[in-house]
Amino acid sequence: MAITQTQFDVLVEKLETFSKSHPQSYRLRVALFAVLGYAYIFLILAALLGLVGLVVLFIIFSQHISGAVIKLGIVLLIPAWVIARSLWVTIPSPQGLRLSRHQAPDLFALVDELTTALQAPQFHKILLNQQFNAAVVQIPRLGIFGWQENYLLLGLPLMQSLTSRGDNPVKNLS
Repeated sequence: MAITQTQFDVLVEKLETFSKSHPQSYRLRVALFAVLGYAYIFLILAALLGLVGLVVLFIIFSQHISGAVIKLGIVLLIPAWVIARSLWVTIPSPQGLRLSRHQAPDLFALVDELTTALQAPQFHKILLNQQFNAAVVQIPRLGIFGWQENYLLLGLPLMQSLTSRGDNPVKNLS
């Protein structure tokens, strides 16, 4: 059954209202749905690997290897491999010049102040690049299991176009 755009908009509005009125409950529901999705994938993977194990046991205990049994094992291994491979996602680290606290103490102080005020995760690395942009990138260290490494990407052209906190932008124009 296809959902119309109007039905979708109503559903999103209900979820937005619920998330604003019950944020903890909404987060719990989202987390449970994510766990349910991964549990399903791992259940399928475990079932396929269990069947492969049964095929291997059959070969060992029957002491008879036939082409059909080997083909069955291969047919079961292929989707198991595809599922296992799809769960192992690697994301390349962003590129740029890594800044240290020694090189830019004022920048690190400002970043620390903002992450504390916003109750945001700390940045593990701050990189300077050539883009007129700023971005935050989280790279999972353990694939789907998380343990993020947080990067703050700052473009040098953007940084050169901004003023520092204490400066008056109008004063800098004269």
